[in-house]
Amino acid sequence: MTLCDRGGNFLDALVLPASLDERVCALALLLQVKKKAFWRHVQVVYADSGFSGEGFERQIEQQCGVKLHIVERIKGKGFEVLPNRWLIEQVFGCQGRYRRTSRDYEQNPRIARATLQGANIHRWLRILKPAPNTQPPFRYRKTKSL
Repeated sequence: MTLCDRGGNFLDALVLPASLDERVCALALLLQVKKKAFWRHVQVVYADSGFSGEGFERQIEQQCGVKLHIVERIKGKGFEVLPNRWLIEQVFGCQGRYRRTSRDYEQNPRIARATLQGANIHRWLRILKPAPNTQPPFRYRKTKSL
């Protein structure tokens, strides 16, 4: 279970067995993140339709103090990019570029979470200070005129 902000930046993750219910995992992640400094800026949490349900929305609002907004697909439209729903997919795509996060290599959940954090720290460092371009700029070769 992963949480990101509206800019597609990784905030936190909770690594749990796949046999657990997603709603329980989401609530556990939000309660874990509630202790962090950035939580006071969180007002709305976006989730897909798997988290819909009046009881769950009320539970998130009571225990975490934020509104749960369900982003649903438009029926009968085929494929359509839903901006708030695809933010987390962007985070997963960036994490998939790193060898250790592309597969389930880790046996310990704490190490798996630390690997996710390390991959995202590396991503931010590359954004803040990109690697120098050592290749010369592309130029067309001059051709001999006939």
